[in-house]
Amino acid sequence: MTTFHTDLQDPTLVKTLVHLNELRQATAIDANERLFDQAELKLRGDSSLYQNEDLIINEFAPLILDIVRSDRTTAGAKTLSIKLLDSILDHYSFDQILDKFSMNLLIEGLNTNKDELRIMATHVLLKARPADIVANTSIVVTLVSLLSNTDSSVGLVNAVEQCLLQLAAGGELVRRRIKSDEVINVLRQIKADPKVRPRIYDLIVNLLPIIPDLPDDLYLISLEEFENEDDILLNSLVLSFYTKLLEVASTDSRISFVLDKIDEQIDFITRVYIDLDFKKELKNFFNLEPVVFLSQLSRIATGKFEKVDRTYKILNFAIDRYTTKDGDSSSVYLLAKVDPSFFESRDAFTQGFNLESRTIPIFDNMVKDRTLLLEKLRVTSTQIAALEVTDFMEVVQSLTSTDFGIRKLVNDWPSLMTRLLGITNVANPEIWKYKINILESLYNARGSIGVWSRRVREEYSLMKNGRPLTSEADVMDTTGP
Repeated sequence: MTTFHTDLQDPTLVKTLVHLNELRQATAIDANERLFDQAELKLRGDSSLYQNEDLIINEFAPLILDIVRSDRTTAGAKTLSIKLLDSILDHYSFDQILDKFSMNLLIEGLNTNKDELRIMATHVLLKARPADIVANTSIVVTLVSLLSNTDSSVGLVNAVEQCLLQLAAGGELVRRRIKSDEVINVLRQIKADPKVRPRIYDLIVNLLPIIPDLPDDLYLISLEEFENEDDILLNSLVLSFYTKLLEVASTDSRISFVLDKIDEQIDFITRVYIDLDFKKELKNFFNLEPVVFLSQLSRIATGKFEKVDRTYKILNFAIDRYTTKDGDSSSVYLLAKVDPSFFESRDAFTQGFNLESRTIPIFDNMVKDRTLLLEKLRVTSTQIAALEVTDFMEVVQSLTSTDFGIRKLVNDWPSLMTRLLGITNVANPEIWKYKINILESLYNARGSIGVWSRRVREEYSLMKNGRPLTSEADVMDTTGP
């Protein structure tokens, strides 16, 4: 073993330091992976090693940096050494790390061609407090440039995105830096390059709530751009991007204004579903993407959906297509997910609705609307009772998801309650789950279910605790018999 002086006492760490020194001096070529794994586990998990805060970093960092920079060490030795340093730096604050290294060294790490070192640098940057400490350096533009690099791995891209988002959230000066012409131009380059374009979608949907005044062209894809793109995967990502953007805009008031900017995008996404000659190949492979967007639009921006429905007759189109011989899965999905209040004026559809296995998701959606269930739908208890047991349980679970559905079930359709309580063979996990969920909803509404209350409490206690009801408290006892 090479002579090597260290103040550490732990045998595994001493062996690792000796081995690092051998790698640095090229007296050993191949890294001992098992030793590295043992050392990494110890360095990452044992906080007592850092009571003398300088000892570990002073012993390991110089050796590791020499290995990473050396032309005489293997790629495997570099990778394992970087992982080791990453586990050490977990225990230090950003200021402590800068005391040992420098901002320039972090920038150097980002500019290497080693993804592991770049990722480690992003981990260090996540510790920056305040985040604005990096604003006047090249770090922000370097991070964004990594997203434009086609050679950046998925792991690096994810690390860079997380780092940018956290820095932006934590620093006003960082946000200004991101809005600078230098950075915006790089973002536009990413959007223009089909090889890396998906990265702009992932970043912008999360960055926009933090920086609402980003240039519109970063998140508005024109009809011309969409039409001229022949890659169906990229087209599908556009649809998914706007679905995510809708969701974010509906829950974050900082970017609710986005809903007023996407009329063109709503229009061409609707055409993907409605226009049989528009983006045919996209429909063949990604038929659900446009209807996922439209169903979400109906719940988030009712006025927008009403407008596009008046233009394209979306719901009429879906109603016509879901009844075809083979059924249209995208139309069934839309009718099952759209805001059910839009069916209240469509009496021909609701009153002529045919309940069968493939249309159950649509029925489940409609019974969550009070007007539809109590006034419009003509489905009978006989039709529901005739369903196969799993389908029957799914329908009853939907009914018990609302207070008016529970009243309808127990008062108007008692035969369904009788069938429900008569289903005792619940060896099938799916049926068991349906039944206990239904009984829980009924139990929670036990004050309004009249004569059914006692039976529901007994059944619920039996399923929940494995024993019959002996007292009201037993129902809530989860300790078992």
